[in-house]
Amino acid sequence: MNALDPVSLLLLGLGFPLGRTRARRIAKPLSIFLVYFVEPILGFWAGVSLKREYAAALAPLVEIPVALLALKLFEDCPKKGGGAITSAFGNTIFLGIPAVLAINGNIDAAVTYAMVTTFIHFITASILSCKKGKAQFQPIAITFILGILLSPYSSLLKPFLWTKQLAANLAKLGLLILGLSFEFEHLKIDREVMKIGLLKHIALPMLTIPFTLLGGGKAIFVEASMPPAFMNIALAYVYGFDIKMVTKAVITLTLLWIVAFVPLSFFIH
Repeated sequence: MNALDPVSLLLLGLGFPLGRTRARRIAKPLSIFLVYFVEPILGFWAGVSLKREYAAALAPLVEIPVALLALKLFEDCPKKGGGAITSAFGNTIFLGIPAVLAINGNIDAAVTYAMVTTFIHFITASILSCKKGKAQFQPIAITFILGILLSPYSSLLKPFLWTKQLAANLAKLGLLILGLSFEFEHLKIDREVMKIGLLKHIALPMLTIPFTLLGGGKAIFVEASMPPAFMNIALAYVYGFDIKMVTKAVITLTLLWIVAFVPLSFFIH
């Protein structure tokens, strides 16, 4: 499979024009569907494969020092928190998994990396919260633990493997959300976005290289190179981070990543 597959490209192409109409309202319910249906399924299979993909499970730990570095580069709580989560935590599910599928990478490593990242992501966001006492229940916590508990019986779960592939493909709907959320003002690259981009697309992938050598290969590196997660926008609302800065970083860096990844993926197999 070269570059983004036709379905992914179609979803991306539909999103931009639909985002100029009332159809953009479906972005929120679509996000809820992905977070509360797709993500828990992927979380379950990540738990099942966690022991086999130890490198992918450990690799996300380097996100912590990147987040700490981001705290030093921004002022006041809203920008510090927003800068930390956008610099350290990428779109490892809705873009990362389709990207790994596109280059025929290790999907188990990609899913494991994405799920462990999600745990670290939400914990970090809650710790840095500018609104004390705020928390958000995530069903992925239950499904991930359930997957770990059932991992010794993975052979009995083979009849249900189709659900993992289904969820991985449904994750492509994240590309539609990108188009629906686009605003032309997000194309302006300011100093804050540049700081986040350098940390997210250079510092984090470089720190991840040792783990690609341990196992998981290109899947881990691709996941680490993902642009900031769409979920960062929702987290900014929940925890009081700078919404404008976070949204601009997510949209701008996602578009730049797509422009770079599509031609590059032809040479990555």
